[in-house]
Amino acid sequence: MTRRRPHRFPGLRAAATALLALAPLATMLVPAGEAGAASAAEPPARLALTGARIIPVVGEEIASGTVLIEHGRITAVGEDVDVPYDAMEIDLAGKVVFPGMIHPHSPDGLDVANETLPVAPFLDVYDAIDPSRSFFENALRDGITTVHVMQGNNTVIGGVSRAVRPIGLSVDEMTVASDVALKMATSPRGGYGRMRQMAELREAFRGLADYRERRDVLVAGLREVGFRVEPPGGTYFVLADHTPFGFADDWSFCRHLVTEVGVAAIPPSAFHRTEGGGRHLARFAFCKDLPTIEAAVERLRAGLTPSA
Repeated sequence: MTRRRPHRFPGLRAAATALLALAPLATMLVPAGEAGAASAAEPPARLALTGARIIPVVGEEIASGTVLIEHGRITAVGEDVDVPYDAMEIDLAGKVVFPGMIHPHSPDGLDVANETLPVAPFLDVYDAIDPSRSFFENALRDGITTVHVMQGNNTVIGGVSRAVRPIGLSVDEMTVASDVALKMATSPRGGYGRMRQMAELREAFRGLADYRERRDVLVAGLREVGFRVEPPGGTYFVLADHTPFGFADDWSFCRHLVTEVGVAAIPPSAFHRTEGGGRHLARFAFCKDLPTIEAAVERLRAGLTPSA
């Protein structure tokens, strides 16, 4: 007998998670009978939390004070805060207000905590964060307002991390800061000993040094020839402005390079959605050995002359 798997509705679960997290605030802010009208309203531009016991990040505790929030940011905290006339005021007498906590390291918001690859700096947790996970709801209920999501410990070099709020229907809506950090571990991953872990790290750094050398040789050579170029931050190709050489577009320039100079480049306009985009550029790859890159630069130097 075959058992049927239950249906899952990730979008519905995400919506329910967000509504559960917002329920206490909604109950506090929406008067009886006005829930329908307020549900579509924008959050107040100014919000004043008054009469609360305040424990600030720095400074002395305030027995009864006000926290003023304007456009989602705290602008004033103290005993004698001038509350703007148009601010929504919430009386928190008898309650305590203190900063939300930050979870500095958690893979729990990811659909998979670790990749099978030991070295994966090219990955981004943006692609694996699941807003519908109950972890985020629980974090919010525990007073955590920011989570630093990064891969687990079973990597040598993990992907790029991201700081998120534990509430939202999409990763973009949750994001506080992207590209926060890159995780590297010296403690051995599963199946590795310490020597193998350290060997993987050394090899990764040797690869980085080799990458930078090849990139820098090509960028310097292109500049010497007369191209306008900025070094890439992580790709294996360079986009160079060919307009100093007087060609009408990238296709004619790249065709000239192949037939007359003996160097292959790619016309970037082929990747552009808008007509004419990238016509002033040529794409050169440096995922070759160093002698090949140096030989290509010499051919460019001999075969191209900037127009007057």
